[in-house]
Amino acid sequence: KAHLEISGIEFLRPEPPPPQGYSISLIPGKEPRAWSFSNGPEFPGATGSLEIVGMNSIRLHGDFSKGGNYVALWHYFQKPLDLSAISFTVKTASKGIDLRLRDSDGQTHQHYITLSGNPDEIQKVTLPVTGSPEHHWGGCNDGVLRLPIRGFAFSFHHWLVEKKGVVEFSNIEIHTPDYRVARQVRVTPVSPEK
Repeated sequence: KAHLEISGIEFLRPEPPPPQGYSISLIPGKEPRAWSFSNGPEFPGATGSLEIVGMNSIRLHGDFSKGGNYVALWHYFQKPLDLSAISFTVKTASKGIDLRLRDSDGQTHQHYITLSGNPDEIQKVTLPVTGSPEHHWGGCNDGVLRLPIRGFAFSFHHWLVEKKGVVEFSNIEIHTPDYRVARQVRVTPVSPEK
């Protein structure tokens, strides 16, 4: 297996290429500036932060005690990528989260993900990269996703938590059917020990 690093992203290229495509691991600890916090400024009152935990995890903190609607954690790519899915593990007391996709037209597609609400349970999520017919805005605002993807966000809303909430995301991977996405960004070898 060949190990590559893409600007703070680990890329594993099996030989031969797998039929389901390639997986690229996003490593928050290697590229913390690629992540940004949003307090949902169009609905004033929410506060919060992002917290890098070790190399592979990132926490989204939200406080709605003074209002607000949601908090979000954005990751934009240096160049848009042709993605087929995003997968991650999540640990939280929240009963749900959202995954937002920003497409090439600037349209945002929001997908609601129901969770157990058990803060001790680690849940695995894999979401196909598709449009959202019911929850979308910006760009063409028609619910049709247009590749490539500019970025994505994790978010949670005030009605899913008790005033304050924390969601920890780990093992974040983006999936692509096309190895050429590796050529869209800087690629350097990584030793197998990493």
